[in-house]
Amino acid sequence: SDIKEIRELAPGCKVNDVFLAIIGGALHRYLDKHGELPDKSMTAMAPISVRSKDEKGDMGNQVAAMVAPLGTHIADPVERLNYVFSQTGKSKAMTDALGARNMTEISKVSPALFMALGAQLYTRLGLANRFGPPFNTVVTNVPGPPVPLYSSGARLESMMGLICLTDGLGVAHVVQSYVDEATISFTADRSLLPDPEFYIECIIESFLYKC
Repeated sequence: SDIKEIRELAPGCKVNDVFLAIIGGALHRYLDKHGELPDKSMTAMAPISVRSKDEKGDMGNQVAAMVAPLGTHIADPVERLNYVFSQTGKSKAMTDALGARNMTEISKVSPALFMALGAQLYTRLGLANRFGPPFNTVVTNVPGPPVPLYSSGARLESMMGLICLTDGLGVAHVVQSYVDEATISFTADRSLLPDPEFYIECIIESFLYKC
């Protein structure tokens, strides 16, 4: 309910836009504190659904990646949310994401062995040190069950996601919903983000409209 209330600050925006803006605020606060805040907006790779109306009942995932600005260069939270919404709502961003369906189809037929060997080669050659990724972080939104889950009569009280890091990616986020709550969890490289407790504070402060 709090997220939906924040969404009203930018009429027409999506719940995902709110979470992107919250994480953008957290990064703004964290990097500003450490004197490393860039002048331009940082970006996030945000997986989005490209499932067509005719594929609503199909099994499996139909996703592509959209690179979305986080508005980290904007201090005001409402202004940041409107900025994020204006960027993610552009038709070009959605068109690029839909065009990525070809990559989704390729991944279905690519042998897992070749993909694993490619990832190992990428690491061993240190390519992440030479070529930075086209985004600064990852924000994946995972809708959870809208009803409580039980195991042997015990109610599952909370649910949160976990995401793995790859070379060149210092921090990644998972937004997970469950019944009437939503959580933001993150995985970080300790050498790049040595004070995760402070970053947690930054996320909370951003959620409370304070950054």
